[in-house]
Amino acid sequence: MEKPSYLYHYASIETLALILNNKTIRFSSLSKVDDIEEQGTVDFGDLGRFTFVSCWSNDPEESIPLWNLYTPNMTGVRIRLPINPFKITQIQPDGKYIKESYSTHPILTNEMLFEHGCILSPPYTASLCQVQYTDDYDKINRKVLTENDKTSIENGVKRTSSEKKVSTKDLGIYKSKKWKFQKEYRYKFFITPWTFRDLEEVKKPEDQINLFDQLRTKKLTKDFFDLDLDEKAIKNMEILIGPRTNKAQKQIIHSLVSDLNSSAVIKESELKIR
Repeated sequence: MEKPSYLYHYASIETLALILNNKTIRFSSLSKVDDIEEQGTVDFGDLGRFTFVSCWSNDPEESIPLWNLYTPNMTGVRIRLPINPFKITQIQPDGKYIKESYSTHPILTNEMLFEHGCILSPPYTASLCQVQYTDDYDKINRKVLTENDKTSIENGVKRTSSEKKVSTKDLGIYKSKKWKFQKEYRYKFFITPWTFRDLEEVKKPEDQINLFDQLRTKKLTKDFFDLDLDEKAIKNMEILIGPRTNKAQKQIIHSLVSDLNSSAVIKESELKIR
């Protein structure tokens, strides 16, 4: 399916002020989203806490449910931005881990992540995905762990060890059809609770198992990260004012835009709601 040119984000006036002032978009852990099922897995606990998402809709038509859910009494705004609106920068991972495949990504610097004892997982970027709505139990209640026996010969002795792999690619993708009204697209990335230096210390299968165990037990020190918006995307912003916004609130919105993003287009809701 062809990706849309623009996406829409419903938010309060306070959130609009933060976005315009900081020129960032907040990514929150799946442990903080409204669907409490999303962070869980059948076989590896609440692994979704390491997946960070920013949630948008691709529907250009106003959504009464989304106004109700994500703005206070429909007095907030709906922000429209071009897809992939994040600033891109060069990153410098540690030594031998510099790879062309992740030479650029939206600004979430390694220094920021090392401070919290974690790193971005491949593909080392905030990727855009379309949420899939389903009643398939196995997709909503997903399994992420696979184990395979691995045989090797050491000094003429046959040894068998268990190789474990954890797949995170489907986290944050599937939701129950009850949420279909959201018509949701997401930017998402996965953070692993270890650093490049921790990876260097993995020498034996037991070391890898100990590392993976952190996915079960370790907690991050943050449940959100902010990514910088590209200046061109900010200037191409459209702001739709909620249907119940009063005159004073409208003045605040216009003042914010005038001071912080005068290129943005402001429109008013076409909904007539008492």
